[in-house]
Amino acid sequence: MKNKILDLIKSAVLLILIFLIGVIGFRVSFSLGTPHEKEEFNIKIFTKKGHDYLFVGREHGAYVIIHAKSCPCHKKK
Repeated sequence: MKNKILDLIKSAVLLILIFLIGVIGFRVSFSLGTPHEKEEFNIKIFTKKGHDYLFVGREHGAYVIIHAKSCPCHKKK
């Protein structure tokens, strides 16, 4: 009876160790397989009604447009 319980505990510990080694191996192989790419910034400059604007992109479905500091209206101040 004691031997059966010890064998069951050994089997459970061995199964947990194999599972942990598999998880660690999967994470390492996944991180090595997909290199982290750098983000590219596509900034476009456009003029509307005499003002310069920078179109940065879309974030959360909304357009991100910034009034440029190089705009002539900033030089007047």
